Amino acid sequence: MSNAPGERPATDMDARLGELERQVRGFRRSVRHQRFAIGGMAVLLVMLLVGGAGQPGDAGKVVDELRVKRLSIIDDKGKVRISAATNPDGAASLSWFDRDGRPRIVAAALQDGGAAVSWLDRDEKIRIDASTDQNGRAHVAWFDRDGKGRILASTERDGSVSLPITDLKGKP
Repeated sequence: MSNAPGERPATDMDARLGELERQVRGFRRSVRHQRFAIGGMAVLLVMLLVGGAGQPGDAGKVVDELRVKRLSIIDDKGKVRISAATNPDGAASLSWFDRDGRPRIVAAALQDGGAAVSWLDRDEKIRIDASTDQNGRAHVAWFDRDGKGRILASTERDGSVSLPITDLKGKP
């Protein structure tokens, strides 16, 4: 392969950088989709709260405000499937549970000013974690079934980014 005058030859590093750029674009798309899904779930929860605030026989009754420290939404079998709560330490969380009562998605506004969303597998191991902290850092991490971090995409407050990817042995 010949290069035009003034071009440097393509290297393995160029190929790796190109692949990393492609992956970062994919991660950004994934985060946008996740934000959209979380926003939709939050809107659905608000609609459920507002629409279901009345009791039987109260059809048409409007409640201006519903104030609780914890809200649990149950299924037909009485199992909690969604839980919204505030904690004494100042954190607020919204959790979704599977039909067996295991947490699958947990979103939280943390007491230190950070925010996080974690997706768990059926064994209750975190598989994807996305968060921001009070200092402006943001990251999305993917973990394997053994809980080892495999991909970590992060941005720092200054705008710098990192994207370490590890193999099964934990090596880049």
